[in-house]
Amino acid sequence: MKPPCILIVDRFLPALRQSVARILVLERGYSQSRAAELLGITQAMVSKYVSGKLRVDPELSREVEELSRAVAAVIESPEEATRTLCSYCVSLRESARLCPLHREVTGDRTCHACLNIRAGDNPRNVVLRVMDTAVRLLLRHNVIRLVPQVRSNIAMCTADAAGPEDVASVPGRLILVRGRLASPTAPEFNASHHTTAMLLSLHRRNPSIRSLMNIRLGDGILEAASGLGYACALLVRDDDGGFDLDELPDSFDCLVDRGAFGIEPGVYLVGADALDVAHKAIALHGVLERGDTADACAL
Repeated sequence: MKPPCILIVDRFLPALRQSVARILVLERGYSQSRAAELLGITQAMVSKYVSGKLRVDPELSREVEELSRAVAAVIESPEEATRTLCSYCVSLRESARLCPLHREVTGDRTCHACLNIRAGDNPRNVVLRVMDTAVRLLLRHNVIRLVPQVRSNIAMCTADAAGPEDVASVPGRLILVRGRLASPTAPEFNASHHTTAMLLSLHRRNPSIRSLMNIRLGDGILEAASGLGYACALLVRDDDGGFDLDELPDSFDCLVDRGAFGIEPGVYLVGADALDVAHKAIALHGVLERGDTADACAL
């Protein structure tokens, strides 16, 4: 077992100590002995920190920079410095910013433990927290190449979803603002009729599907999905214009809707939760950005 705490101790704290030592000595004029006393390390280590190059994982460089300055500002108060560090650590873990590094170290792509630290037993709180993190990831990676004309939305339902009140999505959908993806509001339950109805139908058929995101169907999308190993399936419309979900295979990652009169073609990415879907979308967008596509899905 390798919980995220090990990453904090082994990779984050050493880089943080070095960064704080450099700030104290090089920017704030502290003596090396005083900096060592405040940091709880030897003067020789402070000297090594100050003279050496800052060593930090690229994935954590922004976090180390932010926190080291916050800690340096309150370093004379040990209790306040510890509170600042611990508070940031919890926030770092709950924000999913530590997840890529944790997945790299453990190979576990299903761990969402940090997101549920303070969620308690309320499944609706868990859904909103996971949704909020997933939306922030999509915005950070600016997955604009996936957005259709009708705009994208992402939804997630509770494990025992019975109706729209058990499905959370983004009111108003994800939108484009000056070339950046944006979310007009935070995720809410029963916020999108179409996305909610589609997810509920899929969830009733396969309870392991608890999240989906609609993206565009255009040049390179299916090729990129195929290259990533995503299983594609074609949605077949019935006589009433709805979908005949009984025709779907047992397992799939994306559903292709070729559209109809007045209905834009599109693709639904599906997964076990909103983070699963967000990671699939980010990987897909990355392939499109690189222009690295494989053979198209045979649909």
